[in-house]
Amino acid sequence: MQTIEIQTAQNVNIEYPVATVGDRVVAGIIDQLIMVGYLIAIIFFYIWILNVTEGSAFYYPVAYFVLLFLPFFFYHLLCETFLNGQSFGKKIMKMRVVKLDGSQAGIGSYFLRWILAPIDIYFTYGSVGLITMLINGKGQRLGDLAANTTVVKLKAE
Repeated sequence: MQTIEIQTAQNVNIEYPVATVGDRVVAGIIDQLIMVGYLIAIIFFYIWILNVTEGSAFYYPVAYFVLLFLPFFFYHLLCETFLNGQSFGKKIMKMRVVKLDGSQAGIGSYFLRWILAPIDIYFTYGSVGLITMLINGKGQRLGDLAANTTVVKLKAE
């Protein structure tokens, strides 16, 4: 298993095992299942509201529809920002996003990872991210390279 050594600001070296491609794929599948569940719930909620109000409650249905879907589009950015570098899939798989210089990853790093995810994952069916992770020795996809981050396995406590 590959490891990465991060030197903190206090000159302490911490060695983390780099998350394997398989672990990242499983975490991604868990996150996708969560997002699909959210979408199904939102669609049923939207249909229920339309039935209860007989369609009169929504004068601007597109605006409501977009508002309900915003959490879906910002899922990874919001999760990593508020859950300390973890999405729910990463949390279940005991993984976390860390900066390579040892500092705490911030919203800028998470934003870079999120904005490049369509290229890494969605538009190329994951092939660009997979190839980049396999070639790079630190398990980084394009978003990680741009943000100077990587995903590591948390040590068993």
